Amino acid sequence: QADELDPNNPEIEASLAQANATAGNGIVLGNAVDNFKIQKQAAENAYNEAMEQAELKLAAGDYAGASNDVANAKAIIERNQQFFSVSEFEGRRDEATKRSITISNQQIAAAIAADEAARKKAEDDNAKAIALAKKQNAEEVRNLIMQARQLQKEMKYEDALLLLDRALFIEPTNFTAE
Repeated sequence: QADELDPNNPEIEASLAQANATAGNGIVLGNAVDNFKIQKQAAENAYNEAMEQAELKLAAGDYAGASNDVANAKAIIERNQQFFSVSEFEGRRDEATKRSITISNQQIAAAIAADEAARKKAEDDNAKAIALAKKQNAEEVRNLIMQARQLQKEMKYEDALLLLDRALFIEPTNFTAE
């Protein structure tokens, strides 16, 4: 309005220029604050997304993928440290570090459990194989003894003794074969 009254007044022009500059600085400062908030929110969102992906992968037993996602989350926080207060930064960094340790511990526990399950299965398979072999040996000894008795009835004593020797070789403590 002052400019309209006296457009050639240098003091009015200087004051007007200063007022415009100050208003411009306020807009620039407001934009900077808005950009800061947007970048901080983007960093928080990226961090949270990486941590959520880590949880999903951990639940699925993908320990390597979960570890990578936690490392990514930690890198996001470290790259964007300037947007967080010291306590916010340290809290998120510590959260990622603790999660990484938890993932490693769960991976070790899963590996131990898998090894134990494999050992147990091998023991069970071995016990079944031994039981089957004993059953087959007992059946073979029984058949050899029956054949030897038949040969005795036919008075083929030498052949019967050979069968009984085979039976004793298979089962040395068999009293019937002795």
